[in-house]
Amino acid sequence: MPPSPPAELARLQRGFLALATGRGARSPHARAALAEIDSDHARERVAVYRRMYALRMAREVAREFPATRALLGPAAFERVARAYVAAHPSQSFTLEGYAVALPEFLLRTQAIRTAGSRRRAAEIAAVERAIRRKSGSRVRVAAREAALLRALLKGAGLERAVAVAIRSGLDPASIRRSLTHWVGTGLLELGYRSDPQSIQAARCPAASFAQRAEGERSPSGGVPA
Repeated sequence: MPPSPPAELARLQRGFLALATGRGARSPHARAALAEIDSDHARERVAVYRRMYALRMAREVAREFPATRALLGPAAFERVARAYVAAHPSQSFTLEGYAVALPEFLLRTQAIRTAGSRRRAAEIAAVERAIRRKSGSRVRVAAREAALLRALLKGAGLERAVAVAIRSGLDPASIRRSLTHWVGTGLLELGYRSDPQSIQAARCPAASFAQRAEGERSPSGGVPA
């Protein structure tokens, strides 16, 4: 008995999904979906959807972790986001929370060259995730604020970071608003309460995120050397 139209449509949809997301391109469903496309350029046309899917999901990663993007810079974060999308196909009908596993992913991705940079990015991403879970809102980082935040997250100190911000076109009032927001959300904290000039990146609550995550993956439960 031939399959019913709804069952056939479901198989075609599953095949097209596998093709568009880059998963299971050689699966029976995917091959059947390609066969249904009456064109000599079927693979090229499907590739358009695949590229758009990857681009849309990478943008969602950036939307959920703007401070981490500021720390890494646009080019490095783009590599990370695309690697994350390739390793984490969406399992939900909604994009909300899609990149929730980014902090753990940052610790092991080869899209960032050094272990120290991976740990630092993972720490900042974990802080962003904690802020989102606690407050229900995300850190805001406008494009022109990224240089200021990156300098602060890299430990440049307030005076040098402000100089960077001014060179990038931020006026003093905008700098003040940015700092107020980042300190208010918990992304940055005052190193010394009596010295408002001492601003530093906040650490992940409770303990070092990187050490906890590494310890959970280590068979002995300790932090690998």
